[in-house]
Amino acid sequence: MANAAYNKEKMPEKFQFTDLGQDVVINYTPAAAVYVISEGGQIKNKLIYTLKNGVAQSRIDYEVGPNGKESVIGTVTYIYKAGKLHKTLTMQNGQVAGSREYYYDNANENVIMMEDYDKDGVLTVKITFEYTNILDKSGSFNEWNVNMDGTLFPRKSKYLVKKKIIDFGSFVQEANMSYVLDLQGYVISGEEATPSVGTYTWTNKWM
Repeated sequence: MANAAYNKEKMPEKFQFTDLGQDVVINYTPAAAVYVISEGGQIKNKLIYTLKNGVAQSRIDYEVGPNGKESVIGTVTYIYKAGKLHKTLTMQNGQVAGSREYYYDNANENVIMMEDYDKDGVLTVKITFEYTNILDKSGSFNEWNVNMDGTLFPRKSKYLVKKKIIDFGSFVQEANMSYVLDLQGYVISGEEATPSVGTYTWTNKWM
């Protein structure tokens, strides 16, 4: 379960993973968005996104020790094509740790497939998507963006996802999405149900 709160510009300000006991506060400047992650009132991690025209270009992940010392534990580079997020490249200790590629429909509106690769370039997971006919006005905290960073990227989908099919190679898993919308069409709660895993829910609070 996760709860998210947004400012009047529809940008996320803070959210909470109730099952993990994590609180996240987000601060913005024209050049960066800083996510501060706390557990039990103590800062544990920081994610710093570098921005260009409001769009994420890269991210540095920090671990924060009890004494407040910050250590880099990884970086992510975002690669774009035709105005859409095309690929993410994750690095740890100067080495490639993995990558993710996005594939869009012919209208370049919705992601229809996403592929994850390991450090050796071997495909590990393939996810395909089906969509509702409901416009996705939120785009920040949903099935796409567990880190609630959706406002930092070009929109990955025009419509709300209905189903995703996850192919791990050795087995396939399906997840079905449902939503509750406010009168303006923004998602105020969502649910992702996976038969073999369980149900994950989130709520959005809009100013």
